[in-house]
Amino acid sequence: MKFKVNLLILLCCVALFLFTSSQLNATVLNSSLTTDNEFYLYISTNDLIPGTLVGYGSNWGATYSYGSLLTANVTNYIHIYGIDWGGPQGLLGTFTLDDANFVFENGTNTLNTDTVNWDVNTTGFGNAYNAPVSYGLNGVSPWGYHPPISSTAEWIWDPSGNSYFANKSYFSTKIIPISVPAPEPSTMLLVGAGLLGMGFAIRKK
Repeated sequence: MKFKVNLLILLCCVALFLFTSSQLNATVLNSSLTTDNEFYLYISTNDLIPGTLVGYGSNWGATYSYGSLLTANVTNYIHIYGIDWGGPQGLLGTFTLDDANFVFENGTNTLNTDTVNWDVNTTGFGNAYNAPVSYGLNGVSPWGYHPPISSTAEWIWDPSGNSYFANKSYFSTKIIPISVPAPEPSTMLLVGAGLLGMGFAIRKK
C-alpha cells in the first residue's frame, strides 16, 4: 500500500513537472495598441467566443502594451472590441510572437493592424466579417505617432465607420500553430530511466 501511495505521489510530481515545463515554453504574444476611443483586448481559441480578457484602454493618446500566453497546438485568435465615442475612430497596433511555434495570418511572427490580415464587423465575434478600411499610417493626423507601435501599422475600423459614428467594431485575426518537433528520443529515455529508478528506490524502501 505504501509503495502505491509513493508511486502515486511520484507520478503527480512528474505530471506537475511536465505541466510546468510546458508553461515555461509557452508562446508569448506581445501586444502594443491603442484605440479611438476604447478597447477590450482578448485572446481566444474560438472565433465565436471573446476569450480571456488581456487588456483594456480608454485613452487614444496612450499606447497600451501587454504580454499573454497562447494555448499550444491550436489556433488562437486576437479579439479586439473597439468602441467609438464620436468620430474619428480607429484601432492601431503591433503584435509579435516570441518563438517559432505560431505564425500570424501573414505567415510571420509580427503583425500590424492593416486591411489584409484583419476581419471586422459591428455585430459580434464570429459573425460575417468585412475587410476593414484604413485611415492612414501610424503618425497620421489627428492622432500623431504612437511608439512603440510600428510606423507601418494602419488605423483601421469597420467600413461603416466612414459615417464617422460607427460606435463599435469587433476585430479578429488568427494566430496559427505550426508543427512542433516531438521530444528527442534521448530526452524521453532519460525521463523513462529516471522514473524507473525512482520507482525501484521507492519499492525497496
